[in-house]
Amino acid sequence: MPTAFIVDPFEILDTGKQTVLKKRLETHFADIATMGHTPLFKVQIISGAARLGPDGDPTASDVIVYISPDEYSILRDFGDGERGMVPFYPKRDGLETGGRGLLAEGDKRAAASEIFQSSIADLNYAAAAIVHEAFHNRLFLDNGMHKHGGIEDNVNSATRVSAANARHWAAAAKNPVVQWKEGQKTALARKARRDHGDKHWFW
Repeated sequence: MPTAFIVDPFEILDTGKQTVLKKRLETHFADIATMGHTPLFKVQIISGAARLGPDGDPTASDVIVYISPDEYSILRDFGDGERGMVPFYPKRDGLETGGRGLLAEGDKRAAASEIFQSSIADLNYAAAAIVHEAFHNRLFLDNGMHKHGGIEDNVNSATRVSAANARHWAAAAKNPVVQWKEGQKTALARKARRDHGDKHWFW
């Protein structure tokens, strides 16, 4: 079963918020599976240094979305030349809910996605923002994706997946995108610096 890994290295979500957010996300992914006639994504929230899945190695059929503090983008360390790709600094989305990095060189494609801490106050909104950024990642599209409407457009707490969104998600399965799992390690190193009083931990 493919998995949506929601990775929270800074432990921004408490256990209560994790439970509610997971349920909201499961509803969105169930809508995608039903309307898109595509496999259901399992939702797994990874807090702190917990392992990413049973073997710690998400595949290109999975999707990873990080939760970042407002003052620091986890994605700033994405694109360091691994897989022969050029360095890349991510873009934030139009409403500052999140950002993504997309790397392509030849037939290689890799992506990284995040939302920011300020989006967590409303968990319905957070769930929609996470799925929105997951669409950017899986469809490998920048802000041009917004013209598709539904959860592919700018979202709010009431945004739901449309039938067209679900079809786009299903079609994207034919072209898997490598997921950037290294973000957890780099974020944990930043968190350690912050917790030890380094005022420049996010630089």
